[in-house]
Amino acid sequence: MMNALEELLSGVLDVTTAVLVGWRRVATRTGELVVLRARRLDRMQWAFLGSVLVLGVLTILPWVRYTATLQATESYGIGSENRLWFFLPAPLGLLFFAIGIPRRLQVFLGALILVAVLYIAGIVYPNPLHTAIARPEDYSLTVWLYLYGLFLVVVAGLARPALEQPLVWPADVRAYLLDRPAIERKADSQTPHGDTTTPGKRNAPGKRRLRV
Repeated sequence: MMNALEELLSGVLDVTTAVLVGWRRVATRTGELVVLRARRLDRMQWAFLGSVLVLGVLTILPWVRYTATLQATESYGIGSENRLWFFLPAPLGLLFFAIGIPRRLQVFLGALILVAVLYIAGIVYPNPLHTAIARPEDYSLTVWLYLYGLFLVVVAGLARPALEQPLVWPADVRAYLLDRPAIERKADSQTPHGDTTTPGKRNAPGKRRLRV
């Protein structure tokens, strides 16, 4: 009985160790692939990444400021009532920037259009889209709201060139886990600097190898 229990525990330990080692290898190789591709990002992609991050930060800042008088008059800032909708472009942009999902550009632009319509409606009708305060003289819109609109336009303008070549393709992750040199050769072939092979050494005449 004890021997059987020891064998069972030993088997569970071996399986657990193998799973942990396997996932560690997957995480390490995937991280190496991300670093490899990140070194090849151009300025438009870096600008898109930074703008998307700023867009996400702006949604958590106060968009509406109001005053309340209890013992003294104090000013308070609150976020939009629909902040989750305005936050949507940030995670979508990061996801589509990182992974080559089919139709990512169309989905992202569709989300931007939806958010833009909601944003314009919120400028015209702050109540009830941004605040539940009824009287307009009791509140004011902050500069963060208008900065969000500016960065929304910037992100829309950078979306097409930035999302054309994502950070990684799912097929590349699988290939990198199985065959690291193959994916490195593929990444080198896609570098924007072009082929550095000397033209005279490629298919040089008079140096064909004859089969015997």
